Amino acid sequence: MERRFTRIVGKFKGKHPGPTVIAIGGLHGNEPTGIYAMERAFEKLNSLQADFHGEFIGLAGNLKALEMGCRYLDQDLNRIWNRNEITNELIKPDGIAESSEFAEIWQIIRQAAKKRKGEMVFIDLHTTSSESPPFCLIGDTMRNRRFVADFPVPVILGLEEQLEGPLLSYLNELGFISFGFEAGQHSAEISTTNHENMLWMVLEKAGCLKREKIPWFENARSEISAQTQKLQKVFEIRYRHGVVEGNNFIMNPGYSNFQKIRKDEELAWNRMGAVKAKLNGRIFMPLYQPQGDDGFFVIKRIAGFWLGISAILRSLGMWRMLPLLPGVRKDKIHPNTLVLNTRIARFFGREIFHLMGYRKRRALGQMVTYSRRTYDIHPPELP
Repeated sequence: MERRFTRIVGKFKGKHPGPTVIAIGGLHGNEPTGIYAMERAFEKLNSLQADFHGEFIGLAGNLKALEMGCRYLDQDLNRIWNRNEITNELIKPDGIAESSEFAEIWQIIRQAAKKRKGEMVFIDLHTTSSESPPFCLIGDTMRNRRFVADFPVPVILGLEEQLEGPLLSYLNELGFISFGFEAGQHSAEISTTNHENMLWMVLEKAGCLKREKIPWFENARSEISAQTQKLQKVFEIRYRHGVVEGNNFIMNPGYSNFQKIRKDEELAWNRMGAVKAKLNGRIFMPLYQPQGDDGFFVIKRIAGFWLGISAILRSLGMWRMLPLLPGVRKDKIHPNTLVLNTRIARFFGREIFHLMGYRKRRALGQMVTYSRRTYDIHPPELP
């Protein structure tokens, strides 16, 4: 029997003011486990009878694709959230099947943001086509780092440098605490459990529920921790191999997330021959499904020392000093963007900009731009 999905999986509002937590599952239609997990969580919440602060909203993403069991129909719903194309008025991309999905999701999120009484927290629930332990993806803001720091999973930085238009990146720009959670392989039974367990940790961390009021909290945490004990570190994306349509990309079998790889190792094939690793590191999100334009990523660990240095520099506002460097200036239109003349500033590696929160990099001929999040350290004011 075909499963039908509805946009709003559930809503739960407490008697006390607090944060608004929004979870979404199924932005990719072949990844429904986040929705199943939310259904379990709302059922338990309704019987828990515990003091709840704020509001929890659960959404389903690409309804048409979910019913067909495919990633998307015309366009990836998680690649069309571009701030330059979305204004305060509701604008939707025309001519694609995902248009109505985009419009409905954005309207619900926008209305929730207008009514918020506290912090906005967004979690995007996903699964992967390869075998994988659970992990988090975050935009590199100090607020995001602090929120996920206690979760017993590896954390990946740098996605915003590699992809255009993910929903979590767009909401991060608006001042939400936002992160993605990948629970495991698409069809693995543990993925639904991992998603539910993470939801309880998010509600506790956000301040919606006290830990002692969630009877299964410690068990939820230990179930995830048992899968990630050797990987509870911070990594950053160093390389993305994009898939060109018609290039016949085929990933070599047997790769799984966080598996170590060597430079020049043959990872995949396309019509031009072998696709080799550009650098040593760990393979990340290898593509084992027909749809998608991310063949694989390569990640490397970030030492805790540099994370600490970054936190200190940002807290001191040292990022304000970067335009004083030769060949570096502020963008005239976007105050959180720096423009580098690569002829003059060629000695400044991207690491120095990463330390200060400038992670979104774009090359424009001899110029390179780096952008940072407006709400890196402090949230936006309440409406």
